[in-house]
Amino acid sequence: RDIGVTGVQTCALPIYATAATWQSRAIGGMSAGGFCGVDQGLRHPELYGAIISIEGYDNPGSGSSAALATHAAFLAHSPGVYVDTMTFEHPVAAFFGTSGNSAADDRSATQMLAGNLKARGQAVEYRDLPDEYHTWHTARTLLPYALVFISGHLKTGGAAS
Repeated sequence: RDIGVTGVQTCALPIYATAATWQSRAIGGMSAGGFCGVDQGLRHPELYGAIISIEGYDNPGSGSSAALATHAAFLAHSPGVYVDTMTFEHPVAAFFGTSGNSAADDRSATQMLAGNLKARGQAVEYRDLPDEYHTWHTARTLLPYALVFISGHLKTGGAAS
């Protein structure tokens, strides 16, 4: 287990009324949080049925060396690398949003990750805001699209845990 999942399970789930199954849970974030949402959502499908990544990345980035000391650990946490090796036991819907003025390499990697997930049979929506930047304004603009998309793929109701 990694710290992200342990933290969610021990801190957030007992406090907040959340759905008890992956069919009704999503994970996501913006920027590094978008990366974490994708990584955790794909690595722990037993917990999540949908992912939102707004301005996220397909790998942990150069700042991860303190937590991921080896190249093998870096690759193990790089969805852009491991998604092609995954076997999906159930659908995992994924929303990816980017801004046109973000780094071209980041946008390209996000498009490729979205395409690879779609090619593996997953429901994916990719949306780019061509005149925006890597800002909270972009996140605020993309979030309604993301929520509508994942809502169409999650089970409603269900007992909270």
